[in-house]
Amino acid sequence: MKNLLKIFGIIALVAIIGFSIVACDNGTTSGGGGGLVLDNGWAWTDFFEYGAGNSDGYIFRANGTVLGINNYDGPWTVDFTSTYTVSGNIITMDGQSASYTISGDSLLIVGGGFSLEFRKTNVGNVQ
Repeated sequence: MKNLLKIFGIIALVAIIGFSIVACDNGTTSGGGGGLVLDNGWAWTDFFEYGAGNSDGYIFRANGTVLGINNYDGPWTVDFTSTYTVSGNIITMDGQSASYTISGDSLLIVGGGFSLEFRKTNVGNVQ
């Protein structure tokens, strides 16, 4: 009986580990990875630092597109559209790669000689 319980315990442990691995993100996606995609109406911006009329930001979509936005002329508007991919903590956009870290409401992107910080910002319906 002890051996039977031990076998069932091992099977249960293997099943739990197996399901955890299957459910886990492998870190490689075509867009949409790593917490970059926010709910509708939200974007990663530098508004906290530069304020109204001076801010830029990004809206990452799950389909691998990214919108570059700004509020230079009042409301948030789309400046450009591009694509991105994510592999682990590396984001590649327009052929340029950088590492990124998300901590709470902050996004830090670090690449060849630059460091950019963005925060979650409610930008409403960006046109």
